[in-house]
Amino acid sequence: MNIRKYHLILKDDLGRCKKSELTNEDVDFYIKHINIINELRYLNFLSVNYKSIQKQFNEFCAKTNYDEIETYSIIFNSINAFYTNIEFWKKYLNKYKNNKNIFKNNKSILEIKDSELYDTSYEYMVVKALRNYAQHKGVPFTHISQNKLFLEIKVLLNDKKINQKAKQILMKHQKEIFIDLLPTINKAFLVLDELNDYIYKSIVGLINLDINLACEKLGNLIDENYIGGAIVWVNEELPDDDYYKVEYIDIPFYYIRYLKNNNLI
Repeated sequence: MNIRKYHLILKDDLGRCKKSELTNEDVDFYIKHINIINELRYLNFLSVNYKSIQKQFNEFCAKTNYDEIETYSIIFNSINAFYTNIEFWKKYLNKYKNNKNIFKNNKSILEIKDSELYDTSYEYMVVKALRNYAQHKGVPFTHISQNKLFLEIKVLLNDKKINQKAKQILMKHQKEIFIDLLPTINKAFLVLDELNDYIYKSIVGLINLDINLACEKLGNLIDENYIGGAIVWVNEELPDDDYYKVEYIDIPFYYIRYLKNNNLI
C-alpha cells in the first residue's frame, strides 16, 4: 500500500530544496492563502487581458498613413478584444450566482454597470455595435480620408442585428452622418478601463479576499530567502530524488513579490 503525505518543498536561488512534512491543518492553511492569491491573479488577468491590443491600437493611431489590410486587422482585433474582455467577466461572475451582493434581481454588478455605461457613453455603445457588425458583415468602416477612418451612422442603423436601444442612441447623432472610428474606439477603451476597475475593486471587496493576510502568511516563506515553492503530495515509498507527484500546488512567490514591490498590498 502506497504511503502518501503532503510536503512543503522550498527552493532557494542556488537551486537547493528544503523539504518539510505538512499536517492536514498545515495543508488547509497554505491552500486557503494560495487560493486567495491565485484568485487575485485571475482578477488582474481579467482586468488587463486586452491591454496588449490596446497598446497596438494606440501605436497604430500614431501612424501618418494607414494600410487597408492592417487597418481592418487592428480595428477588428480591438473591438473583438473589447467584447472578449466583457465575456470573460460574465463567465467569471457566474460562479457567484448565489451571492446577493454580486447578483441583484438576476443581474450581475457587471450587467448593471455595463448598462449604465452603454447609456452614458456613446463611444462604448458604438464599439459594441461595431463588434456585432464586423462579425456578421465584415469591414467595419466606410472609407479612409486624411488619415481618418469614417463609418456612416446609417450603416449601423441599417444593421438588423443591432438592438433597439442602440438605434435610439444612434438616431440622436444622425446629423453627424459619419463616426470617426479611431477616437471613438480610443474613448471606448478608456470606458472599458473604468468598467474593469469598477468590477475588480467590487469583487475584491464583495468576496472578502484578505489579500494582505494571505501575502503575510505566504510572504514569511519568501523572507527566508526562498524563490519558489510548492505543496506536493508524494509517494513516500519512492526515493527522495524520484518523487511521484500525485498533486502539485504551486506557491505564487513571484506574484507576491510583485504585489509587495509595487506597493499593492
